[in-house]
Amino acid sequence: MTYVPTAYTLEELEKFINYQPKLRKLQIYDCRDVEYLPDSIGNFTSLEELDICDCYWLKEIPDTIGSLTNLKKLKIRGCIRGLSINKLPDSIGQLKALTHLTIQETAIQSLPDTIGNLNKLEYLEILMNSQLHQLPDAIGNFKNLKYLSLENGDFTSLPECIGELKSLEFLNIRGNILRDLPENIGNLQNLRYIDARDNMLESLPDSICDLKLLEDINIENNPKWNWNYIPKHILKLLE
Repeated sequence: MTYVPTAYTLEELEKFINYQPKLRKLQIYDCRDVEYLPDSIGNFTSLEELDICDCYWLKEIPDTIGSLTNLKKLKIRGCIRGLSINKLPDSIGQLKALTHLTIQETAIQSLPDTIGNLNKLEYLEILMNSQLHQLPDAIGNFKNLKYLSLENGDFTSLPECIGELKSLEFLNIRGNILRDLPENIGNLQNLRYIDARDNMLESLPDSICDLKLLEDINIENNPKWNWNYIPKHILKLLE
């Protein structure tokens, strides 16, 4: 991993990019004076991992990020001060090699529908993004997604398209404001683990009984929970 020094300005960052065209891994960390990433970041066509971390004043991700066609892992973390990033560019859907995406502690308010074009995505983390209240239906296109974490967000519901994530094995929805789960969650025949702690769930959908591979479900600290009806095989998982 190559690190961009904390003190880099936009001009220095652009100069760095021009001298490192074959870079495969890059972390841009704590660049406090950088409000914009240079368009030339799209010239890193060999880049496989990009981690943008604690760039507090970063206002946007350039459209040219879509040119990183070999990118496999993208992390955008801790960009939450001032007029920081509140959306991702539509061009993110061009990252056809992407398998891992982490969006953590940002001011992002919505995800573009083009995100559904990331058909190789296996691992998606959307953590501690208090201004992101819903997911686009396009996430139902993630046929290879195995791990989905929406921990410590502000979600009040999950979209029905969750039931289309046929490869999903791990679902972490801890620390939201969810009152129920979609009935079609029972379609997730590969699901093994659900962490639903710290929500406002009242019950589980009947279709939860269809999850034959489910090994563990955690529903601790759901103060509105109705304990009058829980399927027997789910009770065993809670013991």
